[in-house]
Amino acid sequence: AALIGVNQRDLVSFAVDTERAVRVASVLPDDVVRVAESGVRGRDDAAVLAGAGYHAVLVGESVVTAGDRAGAVQALRTCAVPALGTDHGTR
Repeated sequence: AALIGVNQRDLVSFAVDTERAVRVASVLPDDVVRVAESGVRGRDDAAVLAGAGYHAVLVGESVVTAGDRAGAVQALRTCAVPALGTDHGTR
């Protein structure tokens, strides 16, 4: 796989486990793009996920409900991009 997404939302109960992606990060292959899905409420959550080795996050509710949607997206981007290193544009 070129990309692996880890959904933090239980698709039966719709409960979100914000630690799920961090818990499974160590078993993901190094040569894939890692995407943490759901439960990302903002910059702090994105920073934790970037620190755990995730290259991207899938967000929805936190951006849609933000008063400043562009600002919310920018905050997520400025947090995660430096954690990718220099090869983030090559994937």
